[in-house]
Amino acid sequence: MLLVWKDQFAVDNGVIDHDHKVLIDRINKVLQTLTAQPTAEELLKDFYSLRLHAEFHFKREEHLQALAGFPALAEHAAEHREMLAELDALLEELEALPSAAPVLDTRKKKAFLYYWFLHHLLDTDQMIKPYLEKLEGSHEAILERFSRSQKAG
Repeated sequence: MLLVWKDQFAVDNGVIDHDHKVLIDRINKVLQTLTAQPTAEELLKDFYSLRLHAEFHFKREEHLQALAGFPALAEHAAEHREMLAELDALLEELEALPSAAPVLDTRKKKAFLYYWFLHHLLDTDQMIKPYLEKLEGSHEAILERFSRSQKAG
């Protein structure tokens, strides 16, 4: 079953929601590949794409949380690190296989992706919504200013 974005998932109607939609697309690509009895090489490509976007998104989300004064930032960031570590473990498992080897045990990988979506995107990330609403200006502009200040400092 593929994941579908719904308006009720929205956190900021901006950059975070855009990232979440891209994550859903990347998760769906992995789910589609898993359904097609993939080789390790095919699955690695999709998981790497998901991993790269997840790391990029987590950094942006944590910057906005810091600027918004989100009190559970440390816990939220720890959850991000845990998810990246789980993705890294899946990648290591796939990298250990010959590239043309079929990936037979897909159940664990699908369960991780569904858990990530259902728990983190739809539950944990919803807690930041009231804090992000307090930020003045577009979140993209805020992130741009923050990025420039980090480079200058």
